[in-house]
Amino acid sequence: MERKSASSELKEMQSNINKLEHQKSELTILLEKKDEEVDSLTSRIQELEAQLSVEKEECKRITSNIKKYVRSSI
Repeated sequence: MERKSASSELKEMQSNINKLEHQKSELTILLEKKDEEVDSLTSRIQELEAQLSVEKEECKRITSNIKKYVRSSI
């Protein structure tokens, strides 16, 4: 009787191990997708920061031109 109990316990443990390995695989895939998403968002942030920098410089240039125009008009 004890042999059967040990055998069934071993089967249950193996089943649990298999479930955990499956969960690990799913989580690994999810983590890889999230890493790709992070890389994509990081690239987009860098693009937007570069664009913002260009826009700020353009704003400074226009503001400077407006100030010069106002000073020359007075």
